[in-house]
Amino acid sequence: LNAMLLLAYTALRQWDHVGILGVGGSDRWLAPVKGVQSMTTILNHLYDYETTASPSDFTEAAQTLMTRQQRRALVVMLTNVRGEDGHQLIEPLRMIRRRHVTILANLKEASVMKRMETPSRSLDEALEVGATSIYLEERERVLGELRAHGVYTVDTLAKELPVAMANAYLGAREMV
Repeated sequence: LNAMLLLAYTALRQWDHVGILGVGGSDRWLAPVKGVQSMTTILNHLYDYETTASPSDFTEAAQTLMTRQQRRALVVMLTNVRGEDGHQLIEPLRMIRRRHVTILANLKEASVMKRMETPSRSLDEALEVGATSIYLEERERVLGELRAHGVYTVDTLAKELPVAMANAYLGAREMV
């Protein structure tokens, strides 16, 4: 949420419009607003967002976005790509990419990265590292495929996400 708020503030300071489509349990839409004073509107819209265990339907989200946002825009999707469901993102993001400049902001899990850095002391720990490695390779394959389709990707830990997303926005902004 902090990363999205920083991104929204950065975009509003650039006199860009900011809209929000929340999916996965709290499906809500905030039509694009403009101007730094609109940060209050965004905060009021987001103040009660909560994570849920509900799955996100990325295809439905893409269709909703394409219907509601007709003009070319910069679209940022924030998620945590997992190997088993990452391929469900590819077609919806390709659909969005046909009309919009698209960034996938992907959260790396600190515990997963820490597991890869911790030496194994037993067979079970070595198997964990092997499984984690396969998991990370699958994530990277999905991100690579998205990049091949013209989707910008940011793949970083939560603590680094706000700055990484702002930098990706400033870099991709020129494409809109």
